[in-house]
Amino acid sequence: MCPTINLFPGSSVVTQEAVSHQVMDFARRTLVVFDSRVPDLTTLLNALVKNTTSYILTPEEYPLLTITYLLSKTRTRRLALVAPGAPGLIHLGAECLDRARVKARAGLLQEWGVEEIDLYSCRVGQDGRFIEELAQQTGARVAAATGLVGSAAQGGSWKLANQSSSAVFDLKRLQAYKSVLSGEELSKAS
Repeated sequence: MCPTINLFPGSSVVTQEAVSHQVMDFARRTLVVFDSRVPDLTTLLNALVKNTTSYILTPEEYPLLTITYLLSKTRTRRLALVAPGAPGLIHLGAECLDRARVKARAGLLQEWGVEEIDLYSCRVGQDGRFIEELAQQTGARVAAATGLVGSAAQGGSWKLANQSSSAVFDLKRLQAYKSVLSGEELSKAS
């Protein structure tokens, strides 16, 4: 399994201090940030390819602050977000990331310094204005799905529109994943 970062003391995984000492190693990696509400998270973690580092956001964490911190410490050039989604909306930690939130947090997003962002969230790419705003505020090329993301048996796929780099997941290992990353239920609750 690829390394996982946890910023909280008492963690059984890589700590904040370890991140600081491994900056050069992480610069060649992709930081993959998962929302903890993703179904069958263990299968996805086990499907990550080499040169990825993962972080799992809890529902209490503010994702943009956490991601900004992780990127500042690791200097990673590629970011992937794996979370429940809907058109123009990603459920990450304690927030829903939408176009209004991206605009409101532009200063923070401009600190990211990544070249690529891959959004593994169902239908998030259907809102082109959201994708354009995220690209503008981060300076990154943004790849996103316009359909379901996840199990082919559920109508999903792992292909993202505008993705120029290789996928962060091993497609053979993803065959064990039986869900999709839809945030429809979460959207109704928020």
